[in-house]
Amino acid sequence: PLAAVVALVLAGGYRAADRFRPGPETRKALLAAGCLLAAALGTATWVRNLDYRTEVSIWRDVIAKRPGNQRSWSSLAAALLDAGQVREAEGAARRAVALRHGDSRAWINLGIALNAQGRSREALRSLETAVDVSPGFYLAHYDLALLSLDLGDLKMAMAHVEKALAICPGCGEARLKHAVILARSGNPAKAEEELRDLLREEPSAEGFYTLGLLAEARGDAAEAARQYAGALEADPSAQEARFSLATLLARQGQFQQAATLFETVLRQDPANVKALVNQGNVLRILGRNQEARALYEKALRLMPDNQNAAAGLAALSEASP
Repeated sequence: PLAAVVALVLAGGYRAADRFRPGPETRKALLAAGCLLAAALGTATWVRNLDYRTEVSIWRDVIAKRPGNQRSWSSLAAALLDAGQVREAEGAARRAVALRHGDSRAWINLGIALNAQGRSREALRSLETAVDVSPGFYLAHYDLALLSLDLGDLKMAMAHVEKALAICPGCGEARLKHAVILARSGNPAKAEEELRDLLREEPSAEGFYTLGLLAEARGDAAEAARQYAGALEADPSAQEARFSLATLLARQGQFQQAATLFETVLRQDPANVKALVNQGNVLRILGRNQEARALYEKALRLMPDNQNAAAGLAALSEASP
């Protein structure tokens, strides 16, 4: 049946790069064929085919028929992660590793689901297990390096990103993280050299952003601004680069430009306390005191002990006639 064919095509997915993803024209053709088939087979078949609209429903249907199929549980976990259903993904991944302990992808999915729920130490153990069961699996080392970096364990992050690169020397994402770890480990010259080499081949927002941080750290504000702008050109949604550029412009006295950038940051992330405070400071300097007060007050509602927001409110009170 058609559903079984679709299920086979989608099997084994953890990352988009590991799955077959039909292009728009192919999807249109499949949809048209499905509609014709539904019309031919009648309303009952059409209703049943609604269950196959998403990967989640595909794998749930497979599992309902074959609850002991380990690969289906692993694929369901991946599909649930893609759908943002992290708790359900955790349950599916746990079932997958219970059925086959040696499924590295399932351990990775479990680690991602746990980390998305703020359970980083449990996530770390899951990713370490993924490495243990598949020592030669690139993604296991790469994802463990990412989590270690997030947790501030630079030694562990470096060890696993180097193992990932030994498996896949040309993988740009691992090369980028290697440079980022170098930068955070106090080796800015080597980090910058690697980043510039990589960016000539594969421009990325994170690469430009890291170069901006390195330039700002050595006091080269103009170069930092240029690199932050490059990050935004590579990815207009790069919030960290936008925030850093806005902060840099504010320090240089370019308050109107900084206000515009902070406004965009807050439009995308209204609960960003640092942006609320910085925008409050900029608006206060521009004489837009009521708007500044509202931002400081919101920052304090979100983080009652934020001293910068409290200081901004105090400055507004002192300035009031």
